[in-house]
Amino acid sequence: MNENKAACACGTVAELASDRNCPIVYDHSLNEYNLVSEDGKVRYRLYFCFFCGGKLPESKRASLFTEPSDKEMREVALLMAKVRSMQQAIEVLGKPDQTIKAPRTAQENGKSAYKSHHRYSSRWKTLDLTVRERADGSIDSAFTGKYKGEPSQPAKKAKRLS
Repeated sequence: MNENKAACACGTVAELASDRNCPIVYDHSLNEYNLVSEDGKVRYRLYFCFFCGGKLPESKRASLFTEPSDKEMREVALLMAKVRSMQQAIEVLGKPDQTIKAPRTAQENGKSAYKSHHRYSSRWKTLDLTVRERADGSIDSAFTGKYKGEPSQPAKKAKRLS
């Protein structure tokens, strides 16, 4: 939709990012500008210059992950089509490679939307599957391309399945 938008020419965001007292930060490794919360825990990516409206540089984030293969995406969709609980997911997929307590960031009615995340990372070559379990026992799932870098730094953008 905004692919034809001209690049930022005014340099305002870059200038602000060079000011140590400004909450705008440039991430050199990802080629991204972010607005960072006061406590440093939350980052809001900037896509356009708020002064001139021009596009900010293209992120390198996508290059950090594999592109999930069509075959593996179809397999995941087929396997998960009738799965409605974590018990059913384990029956279909086996034991997850990793289970973690869900982050407290996503909330519904003041309560955590999810109680745990179950990650399947060894079954497929090009993608990882996460099955997210809610407190009421329902689930949803999302897959991501495999991270190409060090295993200790996953920061993936998910494609929702349900």
